[in-house]
Amino acid sequence: MAQMRNLPTYVALKATHGDAPFQFLGVEDDGSVAYSTAKVVSDQAKFAIEFTATGLAHIRSCFNNKYWVRSSESSFWIVAGSDDPVEDESLWNCTLFRPLVNQEEKTVSFVHIQLGKPVGRRDLAPDRDMYLCIEPFATTTAISTLVDYNTITIMPKYVAIKGVNDKYLSLNDEVALTFTSDDLGEEGNAYEIHSSSDGHVFLEPAFVPRKHGFWRAEEGGSVMSRAPHSGSEDPTDPTMLFSVIKISKNVIALRCVGNNRICRLFQYEGSTWADLQATATGLIKEVQLQVIEPVVERRVNVFQFDLDRARIYDRIPLTYTEGQADNPTDSEQEFTLNFTYTKTRTSSWNTSKSWFVNGSFSITSKIPFIGETTIEVGGGYSEQYDIGGTIEESEEVGSTYTVKVPKWTNATVSAVATRGTCDVPFSYVQIDRMVNGESVTTTLSDGVYTGMNAYQFKFVVRYEPSTVKQPVQQDP
Repeated sequence: MAQMRNLPTYVALKATHGDAPFQFLGVEDDGSVAYSTAKVVSDQAKFAIEFTATGLAHIRSCFNNKYWVRSSESSFWIVAGSDDPVEDESLWNCTLFRPLVNQEEKTVSFVHIQLGKPVGRRDLAPDRDMYLCIEPFATTTAISTLVDYNTITIMPKYVAIKGVNDKYLSLNDEVALTFTSDDLGEEGNAYEIHSSSDGHVFLEPAFVPRKHGFWRAEEGGSVMSRAPHSGSEDPTDPTMLFSVIKISKNVIALRCVGNNRICRLFQYEGSTWADLQATATGLIKEVQLQVIEPVVERRVNVFQFDLDRARIYDRIPLTYTEGQADNPTDSEQEFTLNFTYTKTRTSSWNTSKSWFVNGSFSITSKIPFIGETTIEVGGGYSEQYDIGGTIEESEEVGSTYTVKVPKWTNATVSAVATRGTCDVPFSYVQIDRMVNGESVTTTLSDGVYTGMNAYQFKFVVRYEPSTVKQPVQQDP
């Protein structure tokens, strides 16, 4: 095995042992790290690898935004429990690990730096057989298949698809999928997307009067909508599964798992007829599929911020403005200085399941911000919004500061603060009015608010000799 520094920034870790339904390493509500997650498309299963200059790594859970660490000084369980990375290798709460990668098998294991022992799992205790720990608790090394999370594209629940001929993909003759429609709202142009445990997708027509089959690549490559399936479990037929390749903001390609071919628009010679075929071997122009959510109006109401899972990062000290108070006299003087400076705050709301909405999009939400000691929530925003966009608010602030300046001394008074960025997970109700007139209400928890603001404002005084030269005393 080799130590690697070029691991993906975000990973999922799949079990290499047994056939348990919970195959992916995940973080539970109490911070325990275990092979307890059934699907890779889950915040519980997503980890950030943050390398140090020495090639070691801190591993941060994207579920609770905490780092892997021993649960206590006397414990050997590994939990996602540290608010900040700790690099002192002499401390029990050191969060450094060494990743060991098997290039051929595409697997990874980790060594706990402070103890110098491999991270393992315990197989003997029935109630904790899948949890991460270190010797003497561990009975075997925890080896996981490495999944690059950047290769996983999370799709919306409902989509319409437009081909490079500027036509919508439509359900034709009840089973054929053809690029023939000009109207987003036409029946048979919307599809419901389901995700498999490994991050593949399988699709079926949505908002049609009767049940149709799921997509399947037939022999020869034509994709038809006639495969029988309940939709509640992963298909066992690989020709029904597709991997999503993201090309640009709302353009994708779909690769059929069954024949390893990419779906393309196939135009028949001398005809305007074009259908969907899983026959391409590369990312040619015809494989580009534009994804549009079939939504006329979307309203998002944020009802809960999960402050326990929030994090603050990118802290930067700032000096807003400075003032001078010079005292070229033989006695202490008091000065009152006036300051004016601008405070700026930015806000952004992101969700993993919102792509391109053809209609209006509005959001109603409180606004988290970094307070003096922790993240707080206040104010509010209720406007039309471009999901993922950044809103900037500025406020001009005036204040005064009184400083006592010793004799023959110059005082420089600085208004300083710390600027930081916070990520705060949120839950919300999404109300969609679909193109067919139906209203769909969904409660989701995949939101992340990102905000930047300054906090811990204070005045700092620096003294130096007066700018006026003190007169020399003459002997009588």
